Amino acid sequence: MGYVRIRQGIYLPSSYLPQEAPRWKTRRVITEARALSVSLKAQGTPPPVLTMESALILQDVTTWTNTADITYRVHSNRGKRCSRRLAGINVEGVGVCAVAERQLMSKVPRTDTVKVKGVLSAPLDIAALDCARFLHPLPGLVAVSGVLTRFSTFNRWNQPESRAAAEYMRNQILSDLEAVSGRQGTVQAAELVKIADPGLQTPGESYLWWLLHCILPDDLIKDLVTQFPIDLGWNTYFPDAALPQRKICFEFDGYGKIHENEREFLRRQRALQQAGWIPIRIDQGQLDNPDALVAFLLDELRRNAILAHHPRGRLWRPLTRELLSPTRRF
Repeated sequence: MGYVRIRQGIYLPSSYLPQEAPRWKTRRVITEARALSVSLKAQGTPPPVLTMESALILQDVTTWTNTADITYRVHSNRGKRCSRRLAGINVEGVGVCAVAERQLMSKVPRTDTVKVKGVLSAPLDIAALDCARFLHPLPGLVAVSGVLTRFSTFNRWNQPESRAAAEYMRNQILSDLEAVSGRQGTVQAAELVKIADPGLQTPGESYLWWLLHCILPDDLIKDLVTQFPIDLGWNTYFPDAALPQRKICFEFDGYGKIHENEREFLRRQRALQQAGWIPIRIDQGQLDNPDALVAFLLDELRRNAILAHHPRGRLWRPLTRELLSPTRRF
């Protein structure tokens, strides 16, 4: 049996690695191993409590970053902030980039924890709030929406019940936010929690949702919805996002989604057009070039009499090269 070195003194048996799996799955397993290694390496009490994306990954929540930094708190610890770098790893030809390991010193709304895979983690609401406060708005939105989706076990065919459950979790996050009101990142977090949606099933859909909130006029943002049911007669279609009053819908064509069935997509697009809808399709490749994607969306929206503007507002921050790196993102 072979082993993969996670950090000094800690190794992962190769048998735990997925065989013949996509690269992202291998990287996610390494991220989990790195998160677990924090507890194994820690000495003394109280023990570290994982939070942010590393905590969400352990709890099977969708995150923007696949190869995430490892972030934790040590409750009641008033010592110095601890930070180190975990080296990159090559796992059978799959490169897993270096990441940071950081101790978060900010005030936490509550100190209760959950035990996941043998280590302590912040509850979903606290981990999501930390992401919304301290990450770029896009991964923050993915994290909060992922928690709403996970908690509600979102079902597009039973949206009233799913959305009611999601609102319960949203209110819990807002209660946590109130407990740290006025502190770093809370203004951004409030905006992100407000627009997060359990109907956002993938990071790509959240990317599109975030951009639309940054370019649409304020009077239209309130009409933007996810998973709006459109009856096509032979089928019911649930677009990733829609402006029902304008009969405009948006679809993110991610890997393993429509990507593998172009004929079905074209059939559906014709049916939508015949029903009076205007479908706007975003493909995976466009996500790699934010400027081109924004230009495309502005052109499509303006062509349909919507006075969209260049990205702006509290939710807007340019995407960094690191966030778009295929070795780090979803």
